[in-house]
Amino acid sequence: MLQFLGSGDTWRALRSISQHRNNPLYVAVPFLGKDGGKLLHLKRGDVLVVALTIGNARNGSVYPAEIKRLQAKGVKVFIGSALHAKVVLCGSTVIVGSANLSQTSFSVLDEAAILATDATVVKQVRVWFQQRMLEEVSPKWLAVCAKAYRPPKGGFGPRGKRTAHPVGRAVWLMGLTLTDYPEDEAAFEERGIAQAKRELSDPSTFIVDRIRCAGESAFLTQMRKGDTIIQIMESDDSRSHYVEELARLTGKRKTKSRRGGLVTYLFLESRKRPKRIPWPKFKRECLAFGLRLKSTGGTRQLKNPAQAAKVIALVSRG
Repeated sequence: MLQFLGSGDTWRALRSISQHRNNPLYVAVPFLGKDGGKLLHLKRGDVLVVALTIGNARNGSVYPAEIKRLQAKGVKVFIGSALHAKVVLCGSTVIVGSANLSQTSFSVLDEAAILATDATVVKQVRVWFQQRMLEEVSPKWLAVCAKAYRPPKGGFGPRGKRTAHPVGRAVWLMGLTLTDYPEDEAAFEERGIAQAKRELSDPSTFIVDRIRCAGESAFLTQMRKGDTIIQIMESDDSRSHYVEELARLTGKRKTKSRRGGLVTYLFLESRKRPKRIPWPKFKRECLAFGLRLKSTGGTRQLKNPAQAAKVIALVSRG
């Protein structure tokens, strides 16, 4: 069997293989970050080949303390100074891809891999590992690299600059239910829509959408123009939910309801034909990269840049 694995599938396959097995796990990755070994279920008798050099310790690519922790569990760690390949072998399954053992690889980067079960390939990979299991990491060398270690300075943005969010502003998940818009607020609503239309980046691609929020909520004061809104929508029959492709907040307008309560209208730039994802699928894929969503209701800001980037990629591909 030969199978291509995309970003989410790569880590699901790696974690599944490492957890459900009766054979030792062989892993070769050049870089190992803090807590990187916890991404796989490494245990006594497993093998890890990593590029533990002073240079890689000094720039933060390899975390010596993580190697020490794995060795204490009984994992055999070998030095591959020139290693650049990322290979995993377990029994009759091989995965060759792009992922290192780091939280950045797991949560931020767009990884890919090939999974193979061909007997000839498995045999060749097993020999390949044997040729690289020559120099085990000694306590002395580990101490030298630990002394040289410095935390990585890179971020998620271009040229290593850390960015707060992948689109430059806050990212929000909003759970919405079907609602009627009061007729006495129609004129107020129309004025807001007219203003929002003038701010559309491309009228041929985008339309103005709006959300009515009754009462006072903290998120309404925190939202800013340009924020990204991902809507969790109730279906027309109210029996299911779906997640709609991201929209951009173009403005907020406040008014009073007929009974005197505060009402806030949010005006959004949305695609004319947005992509949609069924709620169960969205929830399941978010859980795969550590974002646990319990319900379809409420409003939540995605403050973790890595998770926000993953969610945006998920809703953008539909």
